[in-house]
Amino acid sequence: MYCSKFELYKPLRDIVFETIREMVLKGGLKPGMRLMEVELSKRVNVSRTPIREAIRKLERDLSLSMAEGGPMFLIFPLKT
Repeated sequence: MYCSKFELYKPLRDIVFETIREMVLKGGLKPGMRLMEVELSKRVNVSRTPIREAIRKLERDLSLSMAEGGPMFLIFPLKT
């Protein structure tokens, strides 16, 4: 099957989302863990903007709640 180079392109925000999602699902980021945007951006090796975008998408897609407390986020699963 033929794929153009544009079909293979994935936006950075999607790559960061998948990376952080895997960290959450595999236990690298645990419920109740405090994260600083800056530290997470260093860990994933990207700027803070894609980190913020990924966190917003995680809230929607994984039913996670991120509570802001200054520059930090608390990560915990939402009760359904």
